[in-house]
Amino acid sequence: MLLLGRYSGHHSSLSLYNPSRQIKDSVSKAFRNYRNVQLEPLDTVELAQQQSANRKTVSTDDLPDVGDEIPNTMAVTTTKHHDDVKLQRPNKLPAVSDPEFVNTLQKHSQVCNVILDFTCAEFDAEAKQIKTDSLTQIAALVDTEASYNTLNPDAVQIILDIVEHHVFRPVDQVQPKFLISDDLATFTDCSMPHLSLVYGILSKMVTFDKTITIDYITRVIDRFWVIDLDERKLLADVVTKWAQIQKKESDIKKIVSSKINDYLCKQISPHVLIPCLIVITNLLNLEEDKYMLQKFLIPLTASPHFVYFNNELFTLIDKICNSDKNLYVDVIDFMVNHWPITRPSKLVIFLKKISVMLPKIPLREFKRMRVPVFTRYAEAACSPNYKVAEAAASIWSEITLEPLITDSAKYIFPIMAPSITSALETHWSSSVIDTLNRSIESMNKIDSYLLHEAVKQKPKNDKDLVKTWASVSRAAMHNDRELHLAAKLSEIQKIFTPPRKDESFANQGNQRQMGKSVTGVKLVQPVLSNRHMRSSMY
Repeated sequence: MLLLGRYSGHHSSLSLYNPSRQIKDSVSKAFRNYRNVQLEPLDTVELAQQQSANRKTVSTDDLPDVGDEIPNTMAVTTTKHHDDVKLQRPNKLPAVSDPEFVNTLQKHSQVCNVILDFTCAEFDAEAKQIKTDSLTQIAALVDTEASYNTLNPDAVQIILDIVEHHVFRPVDQVQPKFLISDDLATFTDCSMPHLSLVYGILSKMVTFDKTITIDYITRVIDRFWVIDLDERKLLADVVTKWAQIQKKESDIKKIVSSKINDYLCKQISPHVLIPCLIVITNLLNLEEDKYMLQKFLIPLTASPHFVYFNNELFTLIDKICNSDKNLYVDVIDFMVNHWPITRPSKLVIFLKKISVMLPKIPLREFKRMRVPVFTRYAEAACSPNYKVAEAAASIWSEITLEPLITDSAKYIFPIMAPSITSALETHWSSSVIDTLNRSIESMNKIDSYLLHEAVKQKPKNDKDLVKTWASVSRAAMHNDRELHLAAKLSEIQKIFTPPRKDESFANQGNQRQMGKSVTGVKLVQPVLSNRHMRSSMY
């Protein structure tokens, strides 16, 4: 009762009072909509039993709608911020020879130049249909070369103005915060239903119109940074088609290569890369463009946005390197020297691509790079990231690589076997463990004796780490005069040098009294000077 008295007048879980009766009149209007809603049971069997027991029937309209599956997407709610745009439907385009053709085309141009709201399908629905009909009629005028040649210069200029209004429209730049991740955020221009029709018109015009100059195409290339990937590909198709028809492949490749160079110099957005790579791939001349591999393409593998454009990049690299297998050596060397340790998604692609390229290089080059390459694979096999570990272990499933591994087993097994066996004992992923077991089976089929000998090898101690950190400390002493080198070296040695069994036993004995003996023998711990310990380690 004390609790009831204390909490009376308050809506509390400890109160038995009806909240609606305890609210004062002055604020009662604010709580008029307060009510406790009780849902019907979701179990239809239980509901049917209750209805039959109570002889009641409940309308199914009042029951909650329980779907069989949870939707994969969130419900999108849109709010109109403007009234629907009202467009007057122009008359159908007459024949080109009709005196009213140009005037009617001008009216269609006015309709097409209105930018509509595509954020929701219900917005400007009637105006969208009118504009679509106008663009479709204009596209029919340039569908064939014969129909295009019947147009007078005024009509051609009107159509070019429509294209200009859409292709070179103002578009916001992508904010820098969306360029941090490995794979760039995907943006979509909602007006693509109309833009695709406009780009179709432009594609036909660059095919039939000889007056479109390289200056106009350069402006098109400057639009490669737009946010929508589909639009960037349409731009690349327009540039490719114009270069092939006008026989200006070399000039276009120079302009596009300069865009890649600007990206490597961190001057422009990475969005330009996919259309640039598409254009170069379509216009590639193997006799002339091998220089692009060393100058532009291989350096792109070190890009932080490599995941975004890797498919287009390696399509072009394979097209160039297939003419000369020795070029794969430069690609692999660069990738091994720019290993993405902190980027798992990029590392997975590196592991898969290198395993595909290794069988294509000459045997003498494989022997030269087998140790550094498989050292990278051994490190990746122990990665806690299951995708990285599986990608590293999948090298044993490459059938074309098996003869090379068999010939170099005595060099590869001592590198890979200890890492794989260690990962088998410590890795958390069952799928990775299964993949590693298959790798061990493959190694056992190649040479069981070498495998057993490699597994017996003891793991490397931390002596290399001690030397590395000691070098870092000595280098830091030149910049920090207050750094106590001897104390820092002693700390490094304690951290990276594992204690020996006899030392740990002696330390336990030292915790007892100095004069007390164990099993009749007094424990005496040998003491070495720090100078002697450092000289023995370094």
